Parts: sequence; C-alpha cells; structure tokens
Amino acid sequence: MSWIYSTIEHLVNKYKTNDPYELTRALNINVYLWDLDRDIMGFYKYIRRNRFIYINKNLNIFEQRFTCTHELGHAVLHTKINTP
Repeated sequence: MSWIYSTIEHLVNKYKTNDPYELTRALNINVYLWDLDRDIMGFYKYIRRNRFIYINKNLNIFEQRFTCTHELGHAVLHTKINTP
C-alpha cells in the first residue's frame, strides 16, 4: 500500500498541486461530465493510448471531485485496465 502513497506524493510534488482536475490536465487525461445512471459515480476508460475519466454530472461538486480523484488513481496505478 505504501507504493500508492509514494506515487501520489510523487505526482503532487512534480506538478505542485493536489487538485485532481489540474493533475488530469497535466497527465493529458480527458475528463467528461456525463449524464450517468444515479448508481454510477464515474469510470475510467483507456482506448488506443488515450485516457478518459467520465464523471456523473448529477453528483454534487464534492462527489464529482472525489470521483475524479478516485478515477485518477485508476488511470495512474493501472493505466491499461478499464474500470466500468
């Protein structure tokens, strides 16, 4: 589990931010607010060397930020595995 924290610390130090939206921009990860089913907060998708995070637009701003952070973890820690 410490490798996860090391990865997070590295990203925060490298890009001088802990804002998940700024980190996705710096890492060239596309983020979309989408009208998803109420049971789906978001998901990560990897297609042809492109990374996408979809966030349920019906969530409040705090839930959207949490979801972006969570999906950013998927994008960084296991890039080629989709998380529907």
